[in-house]
Amino acid sequence: MSIEPYVYPPREPEEVERQLDEHYANLACRDGMEEIIRHGFDGACLDSGCARKAIEEFGLRRVELVLAATIQSRSRDRRFSQQVREWAGARAISSDGQSWEYTLNAHSVVVDGFARQYLRTVEEMASEAMAEGKQEQSFPEMTL
Repeated sequence: MSIEPYVYPPREPEEVERQLDEHYANLACRDGMEEIIRHGFDGACLDSGCARKAIEEFGLRRVELVLAATIQSRSRDRRFSQQVREWAGARAISSDGQSWEYTLNAHSVVVDGFARQYLRTVEEMASEAMAEGKQEQSFPEMTL
């Protein structure tokens, strides 16, 4: 009995390039968020504008992906608040097996604080957009 090797179906070069671009953008977001946290955390407190800065630089969805991937990868870590764990658990992370590469290398308590700040910032941005009578981007549904 011989086992035939699996031959992956051919993919369009444009699709491969798009996936690579997306992957590298997610890695850049992770690295940028680590830099923002490094400069915004003084050892006790996280600057109040860290999440907004990350959102403005990388976008809502990408920051959400990095946060959710980080929290989901540490599912047994009880240093995350219950609300943040539930929020991250409700986020769909890609099943391509690469989400572990997007996890932050920061202490869980700092990531929890960043995630809480992110959720508050998204709510503020949604309120601001509603007050201005426009909603240029769709805001993910979140509760804290």
